[in-house]
Amino acid sequence: MPRITLIICLLLLLSACKRSETQYPTSLINNYVFFGAFEYMPHSKIIREQTITGSEHKILNTNPDGLLTLITSKESAKLLQLGGDDNIDELKMIINYQAAKTIITDGENNKLLPEFNMQFDSNNNISKLESLNLLMTWLASYDNKNRLIKVSHTTDSNFITETITVDYDKQQIQKITTKVDYNISDQQKLYSIQEKQFYYDEKHRLNKIIINNHREIDQSSEQTIECSFYDYNENGDWTKSYCLIPNQKYTYFTLREITY
Repeated sequence: MPRITLIICLLLLLSACKRSETQYPTSLINNYVFFGAFEYMPHSKIIREQTITGSEHKILNTNPDGLLTLITSKESAKLLQLGGDDNIDELKMIINYQAAKTIITDGENNKLLPEFNMQFDSNNNISKLESLNLLMTWLASYDNKNRLIKVSHTTDSNFITETITVDYDKQQIQKITTKVDYNISDQQKLYSIQEKQFYYDEKHRLNKIIINNHREIDQSSEQTIECSFYDYNENGDWTKSYCLIPNQKYTYFTLREITY
């Protein structure tokens, strides 16, 4: 009887050890969520680089601890092109934790904006991202389990305020809600709300996101997008995804190339 008890205890111990190998520090999850990249979070093994192609073009690099150090996006550059910067075809966010700086450059590493200063809490989570020159600030809040639960973004004179809230189901992120308020004048205030609902399979791998968008610009509008993730590799990371708008001719397809 004692031998059986010992074997059971050893099996439980080994099982616990195996689980701990695939569970990341909460600070790593917080890092991906803070920079708006949760769907690219690794499942069981730290990802050094991932390249997203198809309907979206993005590159994400990390340091040996798995924290994001570079996010490159062509889609973000297109937003600047709409503003008149036609020569910018790629936007880079370079995150330097040792210098506590975040830098925004173009594809040729030409600095586009003043540097953003970063502050950290006692758990090495980003607590503040700020540019005094641009009068832009991001403030992060964490719960008693060290989980990111809120990010508040303000601009000069509070013309635009953005609030991101994160809801959890046990240890998994269940929903991320982003609300943006546009304070055009005392009489005119507009807003937009995006809710991302996350779903997982029996192996706790991300397999679906349902995105609900509500925008009040000239008139209220609603939009729902369903995104599916599949073709998992040996580490449980998805390598393909597609998004659809029900009853509409809309498709969004991406491929994910991963280096560990």
